[in-house]
Amino acid sequence: MEIGSKKKWIVTNPKIELAPQSKLFCISSKGVYDNPTLMNIFEEYIMAGFSLRYSGCAALDINQMFVKKQGVYCMLHSVSHPSRLSLLYEVLPLGFLIEKAGGKATDSVKDVLDIEIQGYQQKVNFIAGSKDDVEYISEEINSSELNLSGSKGSYNNLLEIQQHEAQSLFKEA
Repeated sequence: MEIGSKKKWIVTNPKIELAPQSKLFCISSKGVYDNPTLMNIFEEYIMAGFSLRYSGCAALDINQMFVKKQGVYCMLHSVSHPSRLSLLYEVLPLGFLIEKAGGKATDSVKDVLDIEIQGYQQKVNFIAGSKDDVEYISEEINSSELNLSGSKGSYNNLLEIQQHEAQSLFKEA
């Protein structure tokens, strides 16, 4: 979309669809410390000729996926490097748009649109983009106890701690 001469939005691409597989990936490298499988995925994608794009800004990286009509974005929540992405203000709106474009948006355990909102400061894993790649990364992250952000790791414990902290903030306010 762009703004025309009469200051009205002009639709330049009426239907954006994400390809099921991609050659573009945006992985937050800080997630590698607590998720050794993520490093393997990173190496695998580089060796397969994928293009790496990580600006540190989810909106920019996901916009690039819409422009290229393919890609996968991954930001994992961990003990040493918590996610900066807010479920309510960032993950849900971006996940909604990605799913409307035929992609997938998950926290590695379930669809982000199915996550119950616990508070405005809630942070979660965010893996989104081309459906096949999102499913592959989620399966790999959940395959080992060594991956703290996966379902076999401490991800559920991280979410419980975060929920308790959020409830404490609401009681204080």
